[in-house]
Amino acid sequence: MIFRIRALARNVLRGFLNTPGFFILTMVLLGIPWLASNMAGDGTAEGKFKVFITYSFLFTSIVLTVANIGLSSFSISRDWKKKTLFLLDVKPIKRWEVIVGKWLGLLEINTLLLTFFLLSMAGFSLRVSQQVNKNFPGGKNVFVTYREVFPSHTGKAGVEKSGLISTTKIQGAPSVADRETYPVPPHGQGEWRFKGLRVEKSAKIELLYRFHTSQETEQMKSVGYWLLGGYNKNAPYEIITQVSAGKVHRLSIPPDAISENGELKITYQNVDPRNMSILFSRKDFRLLYPAGNYWLNLLGGMVNLLLVMSFICALGILFSCLTSTLTAVIATSVFVLNGYLHSFISLIYKSFLTPKGSQGTAVISQWFSQVILRITLFLLPSLNKALPHTYIGDSLLLPMMYLAGLFLRIVLVGTVPLLLLAILYLSRRELGVLNE
Repeated sequence: MIFRIRALARNVLRGFLNTPGFFILTMVLLGIPWLASNMAGDGTAEGKFKVFITYSFLFTSIVLTVANIGLSSFSISRDWKKKTLFLLDVKPIKRWEVIVGKWLGLLEINTLLLTFFLLSMAGFSLRVSQQVNKNFPGGKNVFVTYREVFPSHTGKAGVEKSGLISTTKIQGAPSVADRETYPVPPHGQGEWRFKGLRVEKSAKIELLYRFHTSQETEQMKSVGYWLLGGYNKNAPYEIITQVSAGKVHRLSIPPDAISENGELKITYQNVDPRNMSILFSRKDFRLLYPAGNYWLNLLGGMVNLLLVMSFICALGILFSCLTSTLTAVIATSVFVLNGYLHSFISLIYKSFLTPKGSQGTAVISQWFSQVILRITLFLLPSLNKALPHTYIGDSLLLPMMYLAGLFLRIVLVGTVPLLLLAILYLSRRELGVLNE
């Protein structure tokens, strides 16, 4: 059984290697990192590297998606057209083995193409690193990955970001879960708490923040008094800052300020003599600390792409069994686009199916929209969240538990059922009856 499946997979791979498409795709994937390495960033070392990583994976995901839709949609329907499937009943090959062999062959094609892309990414990563070190001396090491943690208000339910739960208490201001700013009144103070931090004592930790004031000018600088830590036996670190509003600032956090339990308390006292309120931007108030290795992230990004392509191949094989080649391409494209635009389509369902009539009609319409939305969310995994450029860019890292759950959803809820449906259909139909 295994020998027959492997033989079918090798046959798929061998047939692809003998086509011009293999050479074209290889050249494109080798050239994508070169193209992205020549793109300009936002004028910072992190921005340059972020543009390189983001667009490299973005263009690669688009190219591989289009290629796999075509390859998988042709996989079975082409055999129908050539009538090679008609020989299955007189050959020692079971029909389900054909489906699995085709799918494994497509995975081997993707693995080979991603290997070329990985080699190109490794070479151009070193090139971009040299450019960054030359143009931005004294910048951070772009090959060190950082984890990003956002705080939240206490009051309602806490917010979980990057797998780390953190709470924030703002004294002198009401606790509002959906507030866009952290207000600190004159002579008041704000307090933020972070939990679950696991860093080495020699690590470089930074607090990134941006604030606004009522009298905001480029020349005017606000005076603030920071207290960092205080959980350990040592007294908290005291830092006085005098910086301009409207810009993103970096505040170095001593590793000793983090307790043995991985907790960090940050307190800001508004000591500005002009009695102005300070409004910290919530989306720009975050903590960065080292949490991984760039090369492992790069390899993990390849695995992510491979899993996404495995789902697309299974979807294309299923439609290739059911319909003709053209219909399979269209149907697979529609479903894959639905997976990539998962969040957007959810908003479309909610907006167009929102009840506007009487109360009775409203209840029926609301129930109907919720059923469709839930079915859609269940059948198709959110492929855009699985793409690696959403977390490897800017050297950020998502928690492994989130990625593991996403992998299981793509494979167990997406790929495996699609392959089972394709096997069930092919095993029960008459081979002499053409599709459509």
